Amino acid sequence: MHTPLRHLRSGVIDGWIGTYPDLPDDDDPELAVFHLIRHPLGIAVPEGHPLWDLGASIRLEDVRRYPSVALNDGAFPKVQAALQALDLWNHTLNCGTRVSLQATAASLADPLAFAPAGLFTVHLLPGAWRLLPLEIPMVSGDSLVVRREYAEHPRLATLLAHLRRRAAELAELHPEVTLV
Repeated sequence: MHTPLRHLRSGVIDGWIGTYPDLPDDDDPELAVFHLIRHPLGIAVPEGHPLWDLGASIRLEDVRRYPSVALNDGAFPKVQAALQALDLWNHTLNCGTRVSLQATAASLADPLAFAPAGLFTVHLLPGAWRLLPLEIPMVSGDSLVVRREYAEHPRLATLLAHLRRRAAELAELHPEVTLV
């Protein structure tokens, strides 16, 4: 999240659809946030993972026994804090280390690994990953972030109207999606 925010602040880009909850605060003096959708965040594992054998009786304690996919500390600080509070963050690494792309790829290839994912991100995982039938107390979503100076611009109003129509279409297709 740091690179797009830096580009927004410096004027390299005019807008960014960021992932909730890792967004600027509402009182950010430079950036304005327009929330679009929210949906549950869950835990994904590859098909064939032993956790599938537990079916609907799966619990967080069961997931904690397995390694998580290696993710960089600080890349998504609010999600990281929530996952750490649930004891679901980087079980395979010592916290505070920078994770290489190779380490992430290797952990994604681990047939026993798990990863946080949502309805719209689970398909980005390599191979056949699916969301477990387990609710965790986390929500994700999409929000448009722009420089505050553009918050009242007519073109932004047109863009927001378009994005809100698309968000409504997603909510119609997926009952777990809520409009914000």
